[in-house]
Amino acid sequence: MSDIEFGGGGRRLAPRHDTTPPGPDLGGALARGDIETFYQPVIELASRAVVGFEALARWRGGDAVEVSPDEFLSARQKPTLVAEIGRLMSQRALEQLHQWRSADQGPVGLYVSVNVSLSELESPQFLPELEARLSTTSVPVSALRLEIIEREAMRNPELVISQLNRLKAIGVVALLDDFGSGHSSLAWLSQLPVQGLKIDQAFVRGLPEDTASASIIRALMRMAFDLNLTVIAEGIETAAAADALAAFGCRYGQGYLYAPPLSAEAATAFLIASAKA
Repeated sequence: MSDIEFGGGGRRLAPRHDTTPPGPDLGGALARGDIETFYQPVIELASRAVVGFEALARWRGGDAVEVSPDEFLSARQKPTLVAEIGRLMSQRALEQLHQWRSADQGPVGLYVSVNVSLSELESPQFLPELEARLSTTSVPVSALRLEIIEREAMRNPELVISQLNRLKAIGVVALLDDFGSGHSSLAWLSQLPVQGLKIDQAFVRGLPEDTASASIIRALMRMAFDLNLTVIAEGIETAAAADALAAFGCRYGQGYLYAPPLSAEAATAFLIASAKA
C-alpha cells in the first residue's frame, strides 16, 4: 500500500458508550517516538534497478496490538495528528535521502516519495514548512515526490489543484496514488497538476490471469501516455505480473517481488547490493 502504514504497537483505549471500537492512541505513539520510517524500493521493471523509495510510517510500540492503516486513517483520527505524521515522514525521508546522496549510494536521480494528506494540504503552513525542510537537508527539490491518494484528492479537488500547482511551481513532483480506487473523473484528472499515477494494487494482484484488470491497466497506460504521465504499479508480487505490466508499457513498479518496506539500514544495504548487481 501507499497509505501511511503501521506494523504493531497500538494501545486499546477505555470503552466508550457507542459500539464503534476505539481508535489507536496515535498521539501517545507520536509522543513516545513509536512511529518509525520504512522505505520500499521503486524499481525500473526492465533493468530491476532502484530508482527511488517510498517512505512509509510503521507503528512499533511496546505491545503486540497491530494497528492497520485503515484504522489510523479513519475519520476518528484528528487531522492535526495525521498532518504531524506527514511532517515527520517528510523530514526523516529527506534526511535519509541526503545521506544516500552524500555517500554516492544509488543512481544520480535517486528520489524519495512521501504520502501527503488532505489535512496537510489544507494548512497554510504546509508549503513554507516543506520549503524549510528541503533547505535544511540540502536535497534538490526534484528529488522529492509527494503522493496523494486519489480518494483524498477528490474530497477537495479545488484546493488540491491549487496546492499542487504551487508545489509544481517550485519543482516538487506530485503523484496520484492508488489510482483506480477512487472516483475521480477524467475531467478532474486532466486538471490535476500531477506528473504520475500509481496503479492501485487491486488491479495488479491478479495479473496476468485477470483479464478484466489487464484490460483496465492497458487503458490506463494509453491514457497516461496521452497525458505524458509516469506510471508506477503497486503491489507486484510475481514475476508474471511484472512481465505483464512491462508488456503493457508500464516502466516502474514496487512490491514484495522486489522488497517489502525496509528499515533505513536494510534499505541502504538493498541500494548498495542493487548497484553491484
